[in-house]
Amino acid sequence: MQFDITSLIVGGLIGATIGVALAVPRVGRILACVISVALFVTGAGFLIWAISAMIRGDELRPLDWHQLYIASPAEALGVGGGLLIGGILVLVLALSLGGKGTTRRL
Repeated sequence: MQFDITSLIVGGLIGATIGVALAVPRVGRILACVISVALFVTGAGFLIWAISAMIRGDELRPLDWHQLYIASPAEALGVGGGLLIGGILVLVLALSLGGKGTTRRL
């Protein structure tokens, strides 16, 4: 088994972020909103990439990123749609669940 210090640091940062998000609900809602925007933008980018390739009639230049291999517009449409819906779902959940007890009265 190989020890990689980068994985240890990244794992520690992700674990600390999740711990803070669970301990402080406001930080968790902010992180959920940031994640939802990133998912939304990435999903829209994949959709635009696939639709433009389908309109032009071109094949995609394969995208090979770790386990994600996209070579056809149909695959890019699927990934883009999933990311877009995931971003919308996370945003709706973050905004609907976070509104209870957070208002202040003057």
